[in-house]
This record gives sequence, structure tokens and C-alpha cells, in this order.
Amino acid sequence: MTSFTDMVMDGSPVLRDGDDLLVPLRLPWYRSLALSTFEGLDLSLNGTAIDPATVRLEVNGHSYALAELADLTEKFWFMQDTGYVRLPAPEGVGGCVEVAASTRQRIPYILVGPDQCMVKHTHQTLALEVQDA
Repeated sequence: MTSFTDMVMDGSPVLRDGDDLLVPLRLPWYRSLALSTFEGLDLSLNGTAIDPATVRLEVNGHSYALAELADLTEKFWFMQDTGYVRLPAPEGVGGCVEVAASTRQRIPYILVGPDQCMVKHTHQTLALEVQDA
């Protein structure tokens, strides 16, 4: 059985919103974390890597480019909330898509060395239904 701290997806469908897809992600930790703790997000659909520069993370009703996250020390992703990665819909994505998501996040209160926080790596691959938003 997989722990929820090892999951970035809970099986919720990918949403089609016009020319974009919204891939639902969960925070793979047991406490809410500042968006600035996210060091990386890699995503692929049906085996094709998505350029991180083309995606935005939507959390708490706001949309952020991944490059903006490092400065968001006062904005939190609450563990009970689903976030969405918005990306241009690749051609040919139909009723089901295989999503592979990898995240890297610093856990600011777990120190593993002098001035060094633990970095949690999480990877998950799921086949998700695609639905209209």
C-alpha cells in the first residue's frame, strides 16, 4: 500500500479547459508547505516530456509560472487542496492519458546538514481519464 506522502496524484481526472489541460496534483507531504519549497516539477503525458517553461501551477485560485515559485515564501499549498498544472493540450490527447509526475521539494524543518534541508523526491505514473472542465 502506498502512503499519501508518496503520491502526487489521487486518480482525479485531467480536465480539458479550452486549448489547455489541467492535471490535478496533490501535495505529497503531511503538512502544508510554502510554494517556495518546490524545487522542481517534471511532467510527461503518454511518455512525452512537457517543457516546464510552458506550464503553470494553479493553487488557491492563483496561477504561477514554475520560475516564480522560489519567491513565494508567504503563499502556501494546503495539504487538503488539489493543485493543477495548466499546460497546452498536446495534439491527440483523448479520453485517457498516462501522466508521469515528479516533484522535488525542500522540507524546511528537517535539516540534514549545516544549512541544508531535506529534499523529498516523489514520482508517480497513473492513467487518468480526460474530462471537460
